[in-house]
Amino acid sequence: MGDVVVPLGGATPTIPLTPETRQAYLDLYKKAELAVQATADGTILGSLNDTKDAIGAVISADNDARLAQDDASFKAVQTQIDAANDSMKKLAADIAGVASKIKVFGDVASGINTVLTLVSAV
Repeated sequence: MGDVVVPLGGATPTIPLTPETRQAYLDLYKKAELAVQATADGTILGSLNDTKDAIGAVISADNDARLAQDDASFKAVQTQIDAANDSMKKLAADIAGVASKIKVFGDVASGINTVLTLVSAV
């Protein structure tokens, strides 16, 4: 059995947890769950359940923090996507305007060609 090592100064992990710290909590939660299933000692069982619940609360808080970060990131990306989409819609409208003008000029050029063809045939 290993000795329990308490960090100097009773350091508290920051939320969201680092990947290594999160994995350590997840691994410890699994080990505590296995220990709960393997023991019949009432004193130990109570302590194990309390510890497992406390570890689960840390993992839940980390999950909430990660979701909040993901939500904030999504909102930031969504804002950029919306801005890009608005820009593309404006460009498409501008291109459609130019294309309609080109058609008008194309029709004029075609008319000029028709007239010149007819005049040169005279």
